[in-house]
Amino acid sequence: MARWLAVAPAIKSFTSPSLFEQDLLLSLQHLRRAGHDAYLLTSLAPYQAASAVRSFYESVGIPATLVPEEKQRSGTHQPRNQMQSDAYGLPSESVAHFLRDLELLMNDWPPDAVWCHGSRPWMVSERAHRRRIPTVVRSVGDTTDRSLNRRVAGVATVFAAASPTERRSYAGMPKSAHLLPLLSLAQQLRPSRPPFPARPLRVAYILPDTGADALKILYDIIAPGVRLAAPNGFVFHVAADPLPALVQSAPDIILDPKIPNVESFLADSDIAIVPPTTQPMAVTEALSILCQTIPTITQRNILGGFPYIDGVNVMIANSDDDYAQKLLALRDPLLRARVSMGAASQSTRLFNEDQLAEHTDSIISAVLR
Repeated sequence: MARWLAVAPAIKSFTSPSLFEQDLLLSLQHLRRAGHDAYLLTSLAPYQAASAVRSFYESVGIPATLVPEEKQRSGTHQPRNQMQSDAYGLPSESVAHFLRDLELLMNDWPPDAVWCHGSRPWMVSERAHRRRIPTVVRSVGDTTDRSLNRRVAGVATVFAAASPTERRSYAGMPKSAHLLPLLSLAQQLRPSRPPFPARPLRVAYILPDTGADALKILYDIIAPGVRLAAPNGFVFHVAADPLPALVQSAPDIILDPKIPNVESFLADSDIAIVPPTTQPMAVTEALSILCQTIPTITQRNILGGFPYIDGVNVMIANSDDDYAQKLLALRDPLLRARVSMGAASQSTRLFNEDQLAEHTDSIISAVLR
């Protein structure tokens, strides 16, 4: 069996890790279950206690080296080019320490392969490439910087794309591009949901990180579009932290800037909307909601190329105005039930644990062959 060195950003919250952070842990656990040695090099956030973080990794059976992040000095110039300044989310003065520890670790514990988690750690994949160590760059769809992704994909043995759309965008690269959906999506799978009793329908409105434009669409187009046709028919709950600055309020739009548990927030919803955005994280948000079988309205490009069908397992809005029309259609409880059942069936087919394990094993084989 092979020695795998995984390199990843710090997990920011061990009590409620993100889907991307869960994917890292599940990937490492899969390697170890397959009989490989897996070792993690990661950073330690300034607010984290090293002993507590080490204890966590020991509890999940993952040996790790922690590289402390340094707080950014006030007034320190940040280069505009991300490839010069920001690897692993570290302040720029910490990158040299991280790369030094990487070189020491590769000398003391020579790996057979390197697993780079996320497309931002381009320097690690280049260091491994120089040593002729085969490398997986596991993209989590976390950046729209195509030049950065292409630089990383060019030195990776395998580029593991998080969606079919991302995989197709690298089909012309000389290296091998494989599909690897987030392993954490399997843990989001739920049975279909019966419609709630009659009431104003609760709509979860999921904002991207830069949500001012998406919020404007809700205030100016979607909410007015349904108020006329269905007065008091919908209540919108906006999930975002921080919320963009607002110049108005409305009785049917409730702002939830602090959501302690996203799953509970969604569990009470009749419908979810993932509005138009170019933020790559929106794909993961939409897929997670579909795995939880909530009838979801979004645009086709936000599905990342996964084969969901309009009116069967998702509701596709072809324009900003179309969101209101899809909402009005979902007043029908039978349609909501049918779309929920369709989402449950298709999401389970795409993201069940066995299917994701096959994707992961094919990548491991491609790297080690």
